[in-house]
This record gives sequence, C-alpha cells and structure tokens, in this order.
Amino acid sequence: MNSEKGGFQRFVHMGTISLLTVLLVVMLVVLSLLVLSGARQDYDYSSKLAQRKTEYYEAHNQAVRILQQVEAELEKPEPDFSNLPVTVSGEEINWEVPLGEGQKLIATISCHEDGTAITRWQVE
Repeated sequence: MNSEKGGFQRFVHMGTISLLTVLLVVMLVVLSLLVLSGARQDYDYSSKLAQRKTEYYEAHNQAVRILQQVEAELEKPEPDFSNLPVTVSGEEINWEVPLGEGQKLIATISCHEDGTAITRWQVE
C-alpha cells in the first residue's frame, strides 16, 4: 500500500510541474504579444509625429523664403509684390503656406517706419 501512495504522489507532482510549465509558457507568450503590440503603437505614433514635424519645417522654410523676398522688395523704392504669393492690405502683408491634413501656416508682417515686425506666425 505504501508503494501505491508513492507512485500516485509522484504522478501528481509530475502533472503539477508540467501544468505550471505550460501556464508559464502561455503567460510569457501573452506578455510578449502585449509588448509587441505596445511597441507597434509607439512606432506608428512616432512615425506620424515625425511626418508632421517634417511637414511643418518644410512649410516654415518656405514661409521664411517668402519673408526674405518680401523684405528684399520692401528695400526697393517701388516694391512690387505681384510675383510673390502675398496679400498686401494697408501696412500688413499676409501669406499662407499649405501643410498636410488641411492645415496651413499663416504669416503676417507689419511694415513700420522702423522696419518690419512679424505679427503672426501660426498654424491653423
């Protein structure tokens, strides 16, 4: 009878260890899938953010080039803005540079006797 109990206990211990091993492997697989999913979401977010920043800086550079052209025209005795994508209204000069996703960079400068001042540089 003693030998029968010993055999049964060995069988239970072997089954318990196997069950724990299987549960451990399943938990590790689930955890690795969760980490992989989180990493994928972080990658997608970072890619979108990098694209938005690139679009902004490209628009910013284009707006700065327009600003430089406007300032060069203002130095002339008879400024001619017909070849520039700007709108002149009174003492203000406005222009827009398109960004992605329907946004645009809007720039406005004011002309004074002392020179020019940027009064608006905003993304809408």
